[in-house]
Order: sequence, then C-alpha cells, then structure tokens
Amino acid sequence: EGLAAIGMFYTSAFTLGHVKDVQIVNNFIGGLKTPIAETVSVTDSCGTQTPSVIRNIGAKYGFYANDGETVDFGDNIYVGGHALNEIYAYDTYSMVGWHIHNNKFDDGSYTSYAVEFNGDGSHAGIDQEISNNEFNGENTGWGAIRFDVPTGGSVYNVTVNGNLIHSYFGTPVYNQGGNGVKFTGNIFSDYNSLGLCATDTKIAEGLLVDPGAAHTSTIGNTFGGTGNTNGAPSSSTGPQYGI
Repeated sequence: EGLAAIGMFYTSAFTLGHVKDVQIVNNFIGGLKTPIAETVSVTDSCGTQTPSVIRNIGAKYGFYANDGETVDFGDNIYVGGHALNEIYAYDTYSMVGWHIHNNKFDDGSYTSYAVEFNGDGSHAGIDQEISNNEFNGENTGWGAIRFDVPTGGSVYNVTVNGNLIHSYFGTPVYNQGGNGVKFTGNIFSDYNSLGLCATDTKIAEGLLVDPGAAHTSTIGNTFGGTGNTNGAPSSSTGPQYGI
C-alpha cells in the first residue's frame, strides 16, 4: 500500500531517531466523498440499523503519525473527506507537545473519529492540546475525538478547550484511555444526529468516559441541542446525556 493511500501527511521515526518540530498550518486538506448517500450498517444496543450517509472515500488519513515531538497542526481551513481519520496518531515512538488548534474538521467517517490518539502500549503521548477547532460531522461522521486504550494508556496530560463539536451521529468525544484529560469550555451539540438510538451511551452521550480512562475533568462545557443551532432544545431522538 502506497503512502498516498495512507495519508496526505505522514511522519514516522522508524529506527533513525525522532521527528521533531513539525508544522502543518494554513492548508486545505481534502479527500473524496461519494456523490450520493449510501446505505451503511450500524450496530448498537437498539439493534442493527441502516442509515443513508455520504461516505468518505479519500486517503485513509489526512495526517498519519507514529512519532512526533512539538507538532503544530493549526489554522487549516478545511480538513475532511478521508476514509478513516483526519488525524490518526499511533504512538510507537514518541508523541510530545502536540497543539491541534483553529482548524475546521468537516464531514467524517461513519466508522471512525476525526482525531484519534492510539498506541502500541510501549509509549504514551504527553502534553497534548486540542483547542478552538470546529468539528462538524455533517451527519455522516461517527465522532470527533477519541483517546484509545492500549496497555499503559494512550495520552497523558491533555487539554481539550474551546471547541465547537456538532452533527455527529455517534458520541462525539470518547475518552477510552486518556489519563489527566481536561475538557473546558467546549460546546457539544447535535450528537446522535440521525436519532439512531436514545439508550446507547456510545451514540447518545456527548462525552463518554470509560473505566480505562483516569483523572478526567470537565469545566464549563455545554451539552445538548439538535440541528445546527446550539440553542435548540434536545429532542427525544437526539442528544440524551451530557456525560
């Protein structure tokens, strides 16, 4: 599989050292979408459902990294249309000091999260910040941010601040394995946007925190509202839970 099929931007240390001081700023990082909605299969606690969504069929990732110290991913006017994640950080070597800020993440994969931190368990990312972005799932994306749960955790000391997160048909933010993640001043709206299941917390909850996560804090966040207007009241088929 060629690198072009993996991601628009790609960093890897292999065995030669670490990748440091990376800047990806002021770009249009687009992918490709199906011209018409297609039926997909989603299984949740309400059963198997078949919504119609526009699918992303571009490269797998907008930015794929398994190494990176001091990464500035910011002020990108559009990041979207990739088959899996817009940013996929799989920590095999070292991920320290990432700043993901002031980007517009659009569309999204119906199976994945726009930004995902994962790892092989031998390392964990430290000192990450995700701030002042707009995450718009366009009712085609599953979620916005996920911290996965490999052995030993995926990230430590993370700030998620001032983001607008809306129009995802699953739970938009999933802290499955982050340690010391602080959520402040974010707006979560229009999740469970297709009304698939009101009783499944992996679909109808704004911020889902699993037992694999530790020391999660939330301060001054706003949850709820349907459609693309943040002040709209929650409906019986849209957002059901905040946290």
